Amino acid sequence: MKTTRRPSPDRKLYENLFQSCPPEETFRLLSEGILAFVANAERLYNDAQTLFNQGSWTSGRFLLTTANEEMAKPYIFLDVCRLDFSRHQSNLVRLCYAFYDHTYKYAYNNVLNNPNVQKMQDGKNEWLESVEKWIPYSQNEDAEPIHETYFLREMPLYIDFLDHDQRWSTPKEDIAEYNYSMGGGILDSKSALARLKKTQQSGLFSPSVLNLINEKFKKHYFSDMNSDETLLNLHVKTAKQIETKIGVSVTTYQESSLNTIPLYHFLTLQK
Repeated sequence: MKTTRRPSPDRKLYENLFQSCPPEETFRLLSEGILAFVANAERLYNDAQTLFNQGSWTSGRFLLTTANEEMAKPYIFLDVCRLDFSRHQSNLVRLCYAFYDHTYKYAYNNVLNNPNVQKMQDGKNEWLESVEKWIPYSQNEDAEPIHETYFLREMPLYIDFLDHDQRWSTPKEDIAEYNYSMGGGILDSKSALARLKKTQQSGLFSPSVLNLINEKFKKHYFSDMNSDETLLNLHVKTAKQIETKIGVSVTTYQESSLNTIPLYHFLTLQK
């Protein structure tokens, strides 16, 4: 009996956003999605805070990590809006894959919420560090490389057998509490969420703004080989046009989640 293989979630997302509707509908769906991601990230962040306040450090760590992943999704969709839908279909497919990939969402957050990353080359360097896997200390040279997301997502929640230590893992409340007391990402998450919420409240995630971004950015393809001055000038022109057409000030744009470097090209690099 012949079985039909179901399309992968990323492929279905690509089909639903770009093949089943006209561009104006795409921008509406992207806008609705971004608003939903920000709201869900805030809910998860608040739930994580509640758990931390009750001393449930490991479960709180998992929820905070999930909130961070939700906060990466708006930036993935902003990268979508910076591409020409007809010319860069392969990039759109990769972005839809990144939407479901823990490592790539981790990298998006690391790069775009790092105040020291302002240039494309710096973004590439931070990206490559963020997606890198490593092998825990072990006598087993054939050990499978592990990414940081394993320690942020699986280890605070599940019990597993650790090949490299030959023991069962158990969630460590004291380690999670120490990470929390030292910052442990909670302050970065708070700042990242505040920027997304301010961008949302200013109306910069609306379909009309996303469409305008597409009109300005789709004429360019940005990688680490581009001039940073070209990107800076494009942001300035986009901000002025949004101020003229939408009424949102240039300063608000400059402080928003829109004023970031594109990362879509780095998805073509090997993990």
